[in-house]
Amino acid sequence: MTRLALCVLAGALAGCGLVGEAFVMPQTRPVGPPPQDVHARSVRVTSDAGLPLAGWYLAGPPGAPTVVLLHGVTDDRRTMLPRARLLRDAGFGVLMVDGRGHGESPRQRVTYGAREHFDATAAVEWVRRRRPNTRVGVVGISLGGAGAALAGEHLGADAVVLESVFATLEEATDSRLRRWSGPVAHTLRDILDDQSDRLLGVPVDSVAPVRSVSRLGVPVFVAGGEDDPFTPESETRRLATAARAAVWIVPGAGHEDLYRADPAGYRIHVLAFLNESLR
Repeated sequence: MTRLALCVLAGALAGCGLVGEAFVMPQTRPVGPPPQDVHARSVRVTSDAGLPLAGWYLAGPPGAPTVVLLHGVTDDRRTMLPRARLLRDAGFGVLMVDGRGHGESPRQRVTYGAREHFDATAAVEWVRRRRPNTRVGVVGISLGGAGAALAGEHLGADAVVLESVFATLEEATDSRLRRWSGPVAHTLRDILDDQSDRLLGVPVDSVAPVRSVSRLGVPVFVAGGEDDPFTPESETRRLATAARAAVWIVPGAGHEDLYRADPAGYRIHVLAFLNESLR
């Protein structure tokens, strides 16, 4: 191999290393106090190894079910405020938490559910300790939903909504790399897969919500965007089939906030599911 070829190869490998680090880069930032109209209080939820997660909590009426809201990658609990208002007005309590590496929670690598499932389980346990006689639901978006699904039987919720959740991390990586890097996507994916033990702490093929969702053991509802470039409709339907769950495909929606995309449909499908499952 010539010196030039070695330099090109070394540069490519270094570039892939940077791509891998970008995939798991923490997204921490100041969030501040909850908006006054929400009437929430700031709380701390302790995840695995004592990791403190920042959150907001609305207690809800006595005996009311509580819904845990888990945001997507690069977001924080503020993106869940519209859902929190919807649920509050429908008579639910709400807990919103910043997942590890996001918002005001500790700066940790993003692992796409490989460790975030501890955060989902900890949030449900936090509610159960404070309201032991009420039912608890989970709404997880993308990364947040992957964490909930990967928790399986340990999640401890009474109902789960999964929005825009990938079937396997391999497919999620593929779809993003195809969009960003075109014909070299497959090669980049192979190199990233080889780094998964270092980046995620587990093999990439073990991060597969489609294989763990059936272990939740509670009613599940699955939703996704019709035009989602990162979690295509076929993956959403596979996840629903694996969960034996009803599915809602939002017309014209991409990988975006499904509540914002179709508020009326969200009430008809998601809010109705939570009312039926938790009351």
